[in-house]
Amino acid sequence: MRSPTTREKARVLNRFVDRVVKGRANEVRSMSDQERRLTLLVAVSMDEASAKVSSGPTEDELEDQELAIWAGTVPARLVFGAPVPDTNGAMGRGDIEVPASVRTLLESQ
Repeated sequence: MRSPTTREKARVLNRFVDRVVKGRANEVRSMSDQERRLTLLVAVSMDEASAKVSSGPTEDELEDQELAIWAGTVPARLVFGAPVPDTNGAMGRGDIEVPASVRTLLESQ
């Protein structure tokens, strides 16, 4: 397997960042050469995958419903809290606004 070029690696990492927080890659500085060297990319080829997806209440068999065992659903969700700015360097002055990508992320909840 060949190693990605510097340009390919930057493109993939920027796409990853933008997948997590859309537009963020264009708001931050580019990776330094050292950061790029220290960041490992791994490509995984999948021929098949499976997942268990549930919606609504559990649907246990009648005999299972009689068991003295807790059954149910624990809902999970991702929630972003209020942004906490870094207090070092330029951010410590308090005059840099929260970027559009972060505002959009918070509004999408």
